[in-house]
Amino acid sequence: MSSDAYYLDLSKVEFTPALLMCVPKHLARKYRVLPVSMGPDYLCIAMVHPSDFDAIDALTHILKREIRIRVIDEAQFDTFYRRLYVDSNVDTGR
Repeated sequence: MSSDAYYLDLSKVEFTPALLMCVPKHLARKYRVLPVSMGPDYLCIAMVHPSDFDAIDALTHILKREIRIRVIDEAQFDTFYRRLYVDSNVDTGR
């Protein structure tokens, strides 16, 4: 995990179906995270509770990638989670 967590404005993120498929809907909801960028060996997620190290460890294990953290507030998460996972037609799993 990278220690350079900072706040992110989700309106500046380009969410693609491939990016959204990196974090299934049930994990996004459970851990209050959204994928915001990726590279060959890492996944950058925006997270409401960046000090939840158990969640970060679980995501690292489940997703099998290095996790980099950005911080978002609860309102941003709620808005974008609904837009990206609930109201869209993107199938990301459960």
